[in-house]
Amino acid sequence: MSELGKSDLVKPAGGQNQPEKNGAAGRSTARRGAWQAPAGVAAGTWDYVNRDHIGDQYDSFVSGEPLSAVDRKIISRYLPAVEDEGRSMGSSRAQEAPIVVDFGCGTGRTLLPLVRDGYRGLAVDLSESMLANLSKNLSNCGLEQTRVSMVLANLVELSCLADHVADHGVCMLSTLGMIQGSTNRAKFLAHARRIIRPDGRLFVHAHNYFYQWRHPGGVRWAAANLIGSIRGSEQIGDRLATYRNVSGMFIHQFRRAELGRALADAGFPSQEWFGVEAGSAEPVPINRWHNPFRFVGWVVVGR
Repeated sequence: MSELGKSDLVKPAGGQNQPEKNGAAGRSTARRGAWQAPAGVAAGTWDYVNRDHIGDQYDSFVSGEPLSAVDRKIISRYLPAVEDEGRSMGSSRAQEAPIVVDFGCGTGRTLLPLVRDGYRGLAVDLSESMLANLSKNLSNCGLEQTRVSMVLANLVELSCLADHVADHGVCMLSTLGMIQGSTNRAKFLAHARRIIRPDGRLFVHAHNYFYQWRHPGGVRWAAANLIGSIRGSEQIGDRLATYRNVSGMFIHQFRRAELGRALADAGFPSQEWFGVEAGSAEPVPINRWHNPFRFVGWVVVGR
Protein backbone atom coordinates (compact mmCIF):
# COMPACT_ATOMS: atom_id res chain seq x y z
CA MET A 1 0.00 0.00 0.00
CA SER A 2 1.60 3.23 -1.09
CA GLU A 3 1.74 6.10 1.39
CA LEU A 4 -0.17 9.30 0.86
CA GLY A 5 2.12 11.91 -0.65
CA LYS A 6 1.18 15.38 0.59
CA SER A 7 3.23 17.05 -2.12
CA ASP A 8 0.98 15.41 -4.71
CA LEU A 9 -2.24 16.53 -3.03
CA VAL A 10 -1.66 19.83 -1.27
CA LYS A 11 0.10 22.63 -3.11
CA PRO A 12 1.80 24.31 -0.11
CA ALA A 13 4.13 22.10 1.94
CA GLY A 14 3.60 21.63 5.67
CA GLY A 15 4.98 19.87 8.72
CA GLN A 16 4.82 16.11 9.00
CA ASN A 17 1.47 14.80 10.28
CA GLN A 18 0.22 18.34 10.84
CA PRO A 19 -2.83 19.79 9.08
CA GLU A 20 -2.02 22.13 6.25
CA LYS A 21 -3.48 25.58 6.95
CA ASN A 22 -5.10 27.12 3.90
CA GLY A 23 -8.15 29.34 3.45
CA ALA A 24 -8.84 29.67 7.19
CA ALA A 25 -8.36 32.79 9.28
CA GLY A 26 -5.96 32.25 12.17
CA ARG A 27 -7.62 31.52 15.50
CA SER A 28 -5.33 33.76 17.54
CA THR A 29 -5.92 36.62 15.12
CA ALA A 30 -9.67 36.15 15.45
CA ARG A 31 -9.48 36.34 19.22
CA ARG A 32 -7.50 39.58 19.06
CA GLY A 33 -10.34 41.14 17.12
CA ALA A 34 -8.52 41.67 13.77
CA TRP A 35 -10.72 39.11 12.08
CA GLN A 36 -12.57 38.99 8.82
CA ALA A 37 -15.13 36.24 8.32
CA PRO A 38 -13.92 33.54 5.92
CA ALA A 39 -16.09 33.33 2.83
CA GLY A 40 -19.33 31.47 3.48
CA VAL A 41 -18.75 31.16 7.24
CA ALA A 42 -21.36 32.74 9.53
CA ALA A 43 -20.27 34.24 12.85
CA GLY A 44 -21.98 31.48 14.83
CA THR A 45 -20.35 28.80 12.70
CA TRP A 46 -16.94 30.37 13.25
CA ASP A 47 -17.62 30.33 16.99
CA TYR A 48 -18.56 26.65 16.73
CA VAL A 49 -15.41 25.54 14.90
CA ASN A 50 -13.18 27.43 17.32
CA ARG A 51 -14.52 25.87 20.51
CA ASP A 52 -12.18 23.04 21.40
CA HIS A 53 -14.74 21.15 23.46
CA ILE A 54 -16.93 20.72 20.36
CA GLY A 55 -14.28 18.53 18.74
CA ASP A 56 -13.27 16.87 22.00
CA GLN A 57 -16.84 15.79 22.75
CA TYR A 58 -18.01 15.20 19.20
CA ASP A 59 -17.65 11.42 19.12
CA SER A 60 -19.64 10.91 22.32
CA PHE A 61 -22.26 13.43 21.17
CA VAL A 62 -22.99 11.59 17.89
CA SER A 63 -22.57 8.07 19.26
CA GLY A 64 -25.48 5.94 18.11
CA GLU A 65 -26.76 8.59 15.69
CA PRO A 66 -28.63 6.69 12.91
CA LEU A 67 -27.63 9.24 10.26
CA SER A 68 -24.09 7.84 10.33
CA ALA A 69 -25.44 4.37 9.56
CA VAL A 70 -27.49 5.73 6.66
CA ASP A 71 -24.45 7.45 5.18
CA ARG A 72 -22.27 4.39 5.61
CA LYS A 73 -24.77 2.05 3.96
CA ILE A 74 -25.11 4.27 0.92
CA ILE A 75 -21.39 4.88 0.54
CA SER A 76 -20.71 1.14 0.81
CA ARG A 77 -23.03 0.49 -2.13
CA TYR A 78 -20.97 2.63 -4.47
CA LEU A 79 -17.40 2.40 -3.20
CA PRO A 80 -16.31 -1.19 -3.76
CA ALA A 81 -13.65 -2.94 -1.76
CA VAL A 82 -10.21 -1.60 -2.60
CA GLU A 83 -9.21 -4.91 -4.20
CA ASP A 84 -12.27 -4.91 -6.46
CA GLU A 85 -11.77 -1.31 -7.53
CA GLY A 86 -8.10 -1.99 -8.19
CA ARG A 87 -8.91 -4.90 -10.47
CA SER A 88 -11.51 -2.86 -12.35
CA MET A 89 -9.00 -0.11 -13.13
CA GLY A 90 -6.83 -2.38 -15.23
CA SER A 91 -3.86 -0.03 -14.99
CA SER A 92 -0.83 0.83 -12.89
CA ARG A 93 -3.18 2.62 -10.48
CA ALA A 94 -4.48 -0.83 -9.50
CA GLN A 95 -1.51 -1.05 -7.13
CA GLU A 96 -2.54 2.11 -5.27
CA ALA A 97 -5.33 2.53 -2.76
CA PRO A 98 -8.01 4.95 -3.97
CA ILE A 99 -8.19 8.33 -2.25
CA VAL A 100 -11.40 9.66 -0.71
CA VAL A 101 -11.55 13.36 0.17
CA ASP A 102 -13.85 14.16 3.09
CA PHE A 103 -15.06 17.76 2.93
CA GLY A 104 -15.89 18.76 6.51
CA CYS A 105 -14.44 15.56 7.94
CA GLY A 106 -14.96 16.33 11.63
CA THR A 107 -13.36 13.66 13.78
CA GLY A 108 -13.56 11.11 10.99
CA ARG A 109 -16.76 9.19 11.53
CA THR A 110 -17.34 8.90 7.77
CA LEU A 111 -13.69 8.73 6.68
CA LEU A 112 -12.27 6.30 9.25
CA PRO A 113 -14.40 3.31 8.17
CA LEU A 114 -13.21 3.89 4.60
CA VAL A 115 -9.58 4.03 5.74
CA ARG A 116 -10.09 0.80 7.69
CA ASP A 117 -11.38 -0.70 4.43
CA GLY A 118 -8.13 0.15 2.70
CA TYR A 119 -8.78 3.58 1.22
CA ARG A 120 -6.51 6.55 1.73
CA GLY A 121 -8.02 9.74 3.08
CA LEU A 122 -7.76 13.45 2.44
CA ALA A 123 -9.42 15.13 5.42
CA VAL A 124 -10.50 18.78 5.12
CA ASP A 125 -12.04 20.78 7.96
CA LEU A 126 -12.12 24.34 9.30
CA SER A 127 -11.76 23.18 12.93
CA GLU A 128 -8.31 22.51 14.36
CA SER A 129 -9.95 20.64 17.24
CA MET A 130 -11.79 18.30 14.88
CA LEU A 131 -8.60 17.50 12.97
CA ALA A 132 -6.66 16.95 16.20
CA ASN A 133 -9.29 14.47 17.34
CA LEU A 134 -9.25 12.78 13.94
CA SER A 135 -5.52 12.23 14.40
CA LYS A 136 -6.17 10.69 17.82
CA ASN A 137 -8.88 8.46 16.38
CA LEU A 138 -6.48 7.20 13.72
CA SER A 139 -4.08 6.11 16.44
CA ASN A 140 -6.86 4.61 18.54
CA CYS A 141 -7.95 2.53 15.55
CA GLY A 142 -4.41 1.33 14.95
CA LEU A 143 -4.21 3.13 11.61
CA GLU A 144 -1.04 4.78 10.34
CA GLN A 145 -1.07 8.58 10.28
CA THR A 146 0.29 8.45 6.73
CA ARG A 147 -3.00 6.96 5.53
CA VAL A 148 -4.70 10.34 5.92
CA SER A 149 -3.52 13.80 4.90
CA MET A 150 -5.20 16.56 6.91
CA VAL A 151 -5.90 20.06 5.62
CA LEU A 152 -7.19 22.95 7.75
CA ALA A 153 -9.21 24.97 5.25
CA ASN A 154 -12.42 26.74 4.45
CA LEU A 155 -14.44 24.67 1.95
CA VAL A 156 -15.05 27.76 -0.19
CA GLU A 157 -11.30 28.37 -0.54
CA LEU A 158 -9.71 25.09 -1.64
CA SER A 159 -7.25 26.30 -4.26
CA CYS A 160 -4.60 24.73 -2.02
CA LEU A 161 -5.64 21.28 -3.29
CA ALA A 162 -4.40 20.04 -6.63
CA ASP A 163 -6.68 19.01 -9.49
CA HIS A 164 -8.02 15.44 -9.68
CA VAL A 165 -6.18 14.23 -6.58
CA ALA A 166 -9.10 12.21 -5.18
CA ASP A 167 -10.96 9.27 -6.63
CA HIS A 168 -14.16 10.10 -4.74
CA GLY A 169 -15.48 12.72 -2.32
CA VAL A 170 -17.89 12.85 0.59
CA CYS A 171 -19.63 15.87 2.12
CA MET A 172 -21.97 14.48 4.74
CA LEU A 173 -24.32 15.53 7.55
CA SER A 174 -25.37 18.83 5.98
CA THR A 175 -21.85 20.22 5.76
CA LEU A 176 -22.85 21.74 2.42
CA GLY A 177 -25.72 23.49 4.19
CA MET A 178 -23.33 25.07 6.70
CA ILE A 179 -21.87 27.19 3.88
CA GLN A 180 -23.64 30.55 3.84
CA GLY A 181 -24.74 31.87 0.45
CA SER A 182 -25.61 30.05 -2.77
CA THR A 183 -22.63 31.63 -4.53
CA ASN A 184 -20.26 30.27 -1.90
CA ARG A 185 -21.87 26.84 -2.05
CA ALA A 186 -21.39 26.88 -5.82
CA LYS A 187 -17.71 27.76 -5.35
CA PHE A 188 -17.25 24.79 -3.03
CA LEU A 189 -18.98 22.39 -5.42
CA ALA A 190 -16.81 23.68 -8.28
CA HIS A 191 -13.74 22.93 -6.15
CA ALA A 192 -15.10 19.45 -5.42
CA ARG A 193 -15.57 18.78 -9.13
CA ARG A 194 -12.00 19.94 -9.80
CA ILE A 195 -10.46 17.92 -6.95
CA ILE A 196 -12.32 14.65 -7.69
CA ARG A 197 -11.29 12.69 -10.77
CA PRO A 198 -13.71 12.98 -13.72
CA ASP A 199 -15.06 9.45 -13.19
CA GLY A 200 -15.36 9.85 -9.42
CA ARG A 201 -18.45 10.22 -7.26
CA LEU A 202 -19.43 12.89 -4.77
CA PHE A 203 -21.70 11.90 -1.88
CA VAL A 204 -23.71 14.78 -0.38
CA HIS A 205 -26.02 14.65 2.65
CA ALA A 206 -28.30 17.69 2.95
CA HIS A 207 -31.35 18.74 4.99
CA ASN A 208 -34.81 19.03 3.45
CA TYR A 209 -36.39 22.51 3.48
CA PHE A 210 -39.95 21.19 3.61
CA TYR A 211 -39.36 18.92 6.59
CA GLN A 212 -38.82 22.00 8.72
CA TRP A 213 -42.48 22.89 8.09
CA ARG A 214 -43.49 19.90 10.23
CA HIS A 215 -41.93 21.37 13.37
CA PRO A 216 -43.88 23.69 15.69
CA GLY A 217 -43.55 27.15 14.22
CA GLY A 218 -42.20 25.74 10.97
CA VAL A 219 -44.76 27.43 8.73
CA ARG A 220 -44.20 30.72 10.56
CA TRP A 221 -40.45 30.35 10.02
CA ALA A 222 -41.00 29.62 6.31
CA ALA A 223 -43.14 32.76 5.95
CA ALA A 224 -40.56 34.94 7.69
CA ASN A 225 -37.82 33.34 5.62
CA LEU A 226 -39.73 34.11 2.42
CA ILE A 227 -40.14 37.73 3.45
CA GLY A 228 -36.42 37.92 4.24
CA SER A 229 -35.57 36.50 0.82
CA ILE A 230 -37.80 39.09 -0.88
CA ARG A 231 -36.02 41.83 1.05
CA GLY A 232 -32.66 40.34 0.10
CA SER A 233 -31.48 39.76 3.68
CA GLU A 234 -31.45 35.95 3.34
CA GLN A 235 -32.16 33.15 0.91
CA ILE A 236 -35.03 30.65 0.96
CA GLY A 237 -33.94 27.83 3.24
CA ASP A 238 -31.55 29.87 5.41
CA ARG A 239 -31.91 29.39 9.14
CA LEU A 240 -29.99 30.33 12.28
CA ALA A 241 -30.22 27.93 15.20
CA THR A 242 -28.65 27.12 18.55
CA TYR A 243 -26.67 23.90 18.34
CA ARG A 244 -24.68 22.41 21.20
CA ASN A 245 -25.09 25.66 23.13
CA VAL A 246 -23.67 27.73 20.28
CA SER A 247 -26.11 30.36 19.05
CA GLY A 248 -26.27 31.73 15.53
CA MET A 249 -25.27 28.47 13.83
CA PHE A 250 -26.10 28.81 10.13
CA ILE A 251 -27.82 26.01 8.25
CA HIS A 252 -29.29 26.06 4.76
CA GLN A 253 -32.08 23.58 4.08
CA PHE A 254 -32.51 22.61 0.45
CA ARG A 255 -35.44 22.14 -1.84
CA ARG A 256 -34.81 19.07 -3.92
CA ALA A 257 -34.78 20.89 -7.26
CA GLU A 258 -32.38 23.48 -5.83
CA LEU A 259 -29.90 20.84 -4.65
CA GLY A 260 -30.11 18.84 -7.86
CA ARG A 261 -29.54 21.95 -9.95
CA ALA A 262 -26.55 23.05 -7.83
CA LEU A 263 -24.89 19.65 -8.26
CA ALA A 264 -25.62 19.53 -11.98
CA ASP A 265 -24.29 23.06 -12.53
CA ALA A 266 -21.06 22.07 -10.76
CA GLY A 267 -20.53 19.10 -13.08
CA PHE A 268 -22.40 16.27 -11.32
CA PRO A 269 -25.41 15.82 -13.67
CA SER A 270 -25.85 12.09 -13.04
CA GLN A 271 -27.54 11.75 -9.64
CA GLU A 272 -29.03 8.99 -7.54
CA TRP A 273 -31.17 10.03 -4.59
CA PHE A 274 -31.92 8.47 -1.22
CA GLY A 275 -34.36 9.78 1.36
CA VAL A 276 -33.37 9.94 5.02
CA GLU A 277 -36.18 9.39 7.54
CA ALA A 278 -35.96 10.77 11.06
CA GLY A 279 -34.69 8.14 13.51
CA SER A 280 -34.16 5.51 10.82
CA ALA A 281 -30.86 3.93 9.84
CA GLU A 282 -32.24 2.69 6.50
CA PRO A 283 -31.89 4.81 3.35
CA VAL A 284 -34.92 4.99 1.05
CA PRO A 285 -34.23 5.03 -2.71
CA ILE A 286 -36.44 7.67 -4.29
CA ASN A 287 -37.34 8.77 -7.80
CA ARG A 288 -38.57 12.10 -9.07
CA TRP A 289 -41.97 11.77 -7.40
CA HIS A 290 -42.15 11.53 -3.62
CA ASN A 291 -43.77 13.26 -0.66
CA PRO A 292 -41.61 16.37 -0.12
CA PHE A 293 -42.53 16.48 3.59
CA ARG A 294 -41.55 12.86 4.35
CA PHE A 295 -37.78 13.01 4.60
CA VAL A 296 -35.62 14.94 7.02
CA GLY A 297 -32.98 15.05 4.32
CA TRP A 298 -31.39 13.35 1.36
CA VAL A 299 -28.16 11.67 0.38
CA VAL A 300 -27.30 12.34 -3.25
CA VAL A 301 -24.68 10.40 -5.19
CA GLY A 302 -23.47 12.68 -7.93
CA ARG A 303 -21.24 11.89 -10.86
